[in-house]
Amino acid sequence: MRILYKIANKLFRIVKKILKLLTSRMVIIGVALLLEFCWLAGIVMQLNEKSVYINYAVTILSLLAVLSIINNPKMNPGYN
Repeated sequence: MRILYKIANKLFRIVKKILKLLTSRMVIIGVALLLEFCWLAGIVMQLNEKSVYINYAVTILSLLAVLSIINNPKMNPGYN
């Protein structure tokens, strides 16, 4: 019976140390940083696939801005 008690006590101590390690600040911050890096990598991959469309949209917006500046009659002709 004493042997079982000693084994259970050692196992309890090991589990307690592991839980203490897993709930430490360093581990929690490390896991959070790893999740943030994975999230950012996923966003970059998705934007990479859609970069052609984003480029077209920005080009069209810039052309519209240039046309609105040129065709604005209230603006000083020196700026045009």
